[in-house]
Amino acid sequence: MVSNYQEHVREHSGRLFSKHELYHLPADEEEFNRLGGQHRALTMTMGLFYDVSDLVKSILSTGSETPLAVVDIGTGSGHWALELATEFPHVSVLGVDIVPPNPKCEVPSNCSFEIYDVNLPLGKYSDKFNLCHLRSVAAGIKDNEAFLYRIPQVLKPNGVLLLASGDIRLYAEDETPFPVDVDEDHPQWCASQAIIWESYKMKRRHDDPEEMKYRWERLLAENPFIESCGGGDTYIPIGPWKNGEY
Repeated sequence: MVSNYQEHVREHSGRLFSKHELYHLPADEEEFNRLGGQHRALTMTMGLFYDVSDLVKSILSTGSETPLAVVDIGTGSGHWALELATEFPHVSVLGVDIVPPNPKCEVPSNCSFEIYDVNLPLGKYSDKFNLCHLRSVAAGIKDNEAFLYRIPQVLKPNGVLLLASGDIRLYAEDETPFPVDVDEDHPQWCASQAIIWESYKMKRRHDDPEEMKYRWERLLAENPFIESCGGGDTYIPIGPWKNGEY
């Protein structure tokens, strides 16, 4: 475990934040609780806390003759790394982030956490992991295209990369997106969508949201170090849920 949590955070307006200049979300218990809720929502929606379960279970099978290792980059609250280490006690699991997760639960002996900025060279992790997991890490990455080109180097041959990223658009119940750049008098104007879009434009300027949705999948498909690539969509309710639906 990483010790001395206070060395890696700064206080502002009563909240704790990472000292890293790129990442602007909080890094305190309140934020970890939010990430925990996000993790549970994804788990409920997908049925498991990781996608392509057959592939994951196959690559982490106990029948392997060599030690198995997994890295969770941008581990956040550490929930994913902790749960994977619990389910696969024979696998070494490492959670990496710019701020330690500071978990309240007991950490399994096969799980550890490390402070590192993955915008820096990844040589220290080269060819070490059977599985690399990244979820909602874009806010902490300086150059997504360069990062996605480099990230396969942390995998062993035949390793698996699991990547999940949220769409900045909100969707109606029929899974059609709300328009992102319309006035309040538009019949499909949504206040939450307007706030998200304006916030995004401040950081990423005026990227096309439809292109953004498929950018990571396209970049991975074009990466010469990746043999095969696939993707899919998961829709998660963000308001009150109907009784009996979940």
